[in-house]
Amino acid sequence: RAAEIGGLLREAKDAIPHGEFLTWCRRLPFSYRTAAVYMRVEKLQATAHLPDTLTLDRFLRMLADRRRVGVPDVADAE
Repeated sequence: RAAEIGGLLREAKDAIPHGEFLTWCRRLPFSYRTAAVYMRVEKLQATAHLPDTLTLDRFLRMLADRRRVGVPDVADAE
């Protein structure tokens, strides 16, 4: 579900003029940081093999673990 929400948020961000997404996010029932996490989940899901039962907390822990051992992030490669 986080990936689905992330996809919708990415569509909204693309439709909003540059620099106004943060202001637009203030209307959401969650923070900009949460919106950014959802968009990241959506982006990574397209390139990673993630299990369907993966929770958002576990996903964030996996990202943190990768950083600790020096595995580059997909976003860093772009």
